[in-house]
Amino acid sequence: MSNYPPPPPSGQSDPSVVPPGMYLASDGRLYPIQAAQQMQAPPPAQKKGKGGKVVLIVVGAIVALCALGGIVAAISGTSTEDKADEAQSGTTVAGSPATTAKGGQASLFPGRPDKKKNDVERNVGQPADVSGYTVTLKSAAFAQSLDDFQEDGYLVTQVSLANRDTKAQSYNPFDWKIITPQGTIIDSCFCPSDKDLHSGDLVTGGKVEGQISFEVGASKGIYYVIYDPPDFGQERAIWQVTI
Repeated sequence: MSNYPPPPPSGQSDPSVVPPGMYLASDGRLYPIQAAQQMQAPPPAQKKGKGGKVVLIVVGAIVALCALGGIVAAISGTSTEDKADEAQSGTTVAGSPATTAKGGQASLFPGRPDKKKNDVERNVGQPADVSGYTVTLKSAAFAQSLDDFQEDGYLVTQVSLANRDTKAQSYNPFDWKIITPQGTIIDSCFCPSDKDLHSGDLVTGGKVEGQISFEVGASKGIYYVIYDPPDFGQERAIWQVTI
């Protein structure tokens, strides 16, 4: 049974008389105002589980992307450090073997003209193994004259060769050339001297040393001394000289 009072008989209700704290409904009944508000208030909205799942999926995706970005950054950093270490390990210092162009390594003389795939680059005083020989440009200097009759300006070099092959090999001063600052390739000159390197053969383990000169006139700048044996241009040894 209802705890609320029954509506007044038909024709006897007086809508203008409503007790305090009560509410006169459209059906003529009196209800407490609190109960009336609960009856009229819309039901509370319910959260949908699907929306919560979507939020969790989005958050999870963001976290995964951040983690992936960190992994990529770490890999990139490692790769950069490895490359820096490789570059540093190829740096040439006094007394150590020079970096060579052979085998795809970085060139010791980046601006050098007439580059070939199998060129072996060295600093003055450093040996190069080429075509069964170990050859060395021991020194190079400018001399205005060689004697009283040869005064036209010369690049004078001191070279040595050692035969590493299992058989005898020939040598010749005309296996040596230079590239001038103007880009011209010239052969050694016929400049007779008691110190000159002559031609001949070396047995296995044989060594020879001598002087080779190039007529350069008054031209100064960067020269490249080339040892180019007659092996169809497969390998050459290169040294850079500045006079």
